[in-house]
Amino acid sequence: MTEKTIDEDVDNEFGVEEVRSKSYSHMELVLNTEYAKRVYKRLYKHMRHNLDVSMQVVRRTRMPGAPEASKKLINEEFDKVANIIKKDMDLAKHQVKEFALGKQLKDIEHVHTETLDAKYDTPYAKKLLGLIKQFDDLTIILNLLYMEGIIEESHSVDRCYEIQQLIWRYSDFLSHHTVRVQEGAKHEMLRRKNKTAEKKAAQQRRHQAKQEKLAAKKEAAHA
Repeated sequence: MTEKTIDEDVDNEFGVEEVRSKSYSHMELVLNTEYAKRVYKRLYKHMRHNLDVSMQVVRRTRMPGAPEASKKLINEEFDKVANIIKKDMDLAKHQVKEFALGKQLKDIEHVHTETLDAKYDTPYAKKLLGLIKQFDDLTIILNLLYMEGIIEESHSVDRCYEIQQLIWRYSDFLSHHTVRVQEGAKHEMLRRKNKTAEKKAAQQRRHQAKQEKLAAKKEAAHA
């Protein structure tokens, strides 16, 4: 794992700089299946960006309890997908053990392996990379179980597609969550702006009343 600093464009709202230097950690991600590669190439960068922006916004606006609530919601939705993959993986590994397919699994020759330089900037993005790798591993085992006649091809294909769709929906959730966070931050900033304006106007009214009172006293003294 290496660290690099890269200038990246991000949303220029609520104190988030338009271009800023950011430190990324890099990890080598080895993927063997088209399902996992498709998820990584089409969704990962988008999901990582939404995670970063939503966290930046709630942190910069300093709304009480907002960072904790945002993290809780993100983790809950992530865990829904992760738990399904774990459950499927536990069952698949049990079947590999039950039918003594450990050697066959180990001896699989992957002809379309890709080694990707995956970067991440938050613990959430790193967890996403781990999730994609688990999906890749599960797809390999399901394909082996089909090839060995343990499960139907339709089950292997359908299950991989269903999990891919779950990750897609999680990506959609992150997109909508980021929009909601930004809209909430806009309302909060507007509320603070109006409150500041009202406070300033009240100060001006008090100052004006004080000046008028002093002027009245002076006029009474000269009468």
